[in-house]
Parts: sequence; C-alpha cells; structure tokens
Amino acid sequence: YLFWYVQHLNKAPQLILKGLTADKKVEHEGFQATLVKSDSSFHLQKRAVQASDSAVYYCALSDTVRKGCRGS
Repeated sequence: YLFWYVQHLNKAPQLILKGLTADKKVEHEGFQATLVKSDSSFHLQKRAVQASDSAVYYCALSDTVRKGCRGS
C-alpha cells in the first residue's frame, strides 16, 4: 500500500487516501491519486482547492498513523 496523509496546523496527520492496485484511481473527499507502477509515482490531486486545504501533505509507504495510539 501507499498512503496520503494531510496535516493541518496544530493537528495530527489524517489519512486521506490509500492505494494498492497499480493504474487504478482512488478518490476520497475531492482528492484523487493514481498509483503508476511503471514510473513509481502516486501523485495527489484535487480539482477545486480552497484556503482550508492549506496543510502539509505526506506520502508514506506504510500506515504511519495508528488508531487508538496517543503520542506526546
């Protein structure tokens, strides 16, 4: 799997998309990404962005945010 996370200011990262199947588009809440195995890419896109979309976006190779765990 590949994962896309969003982290808004002073908030914990939140999972927005995950992809497993090559060349298949995944979509969630206006975001979309396609895992392109031939060029090892997983680009995140959003057609209509708003000021509220301002954040840091992370792509990860594993599920880095665990439900039920708290950090300090």
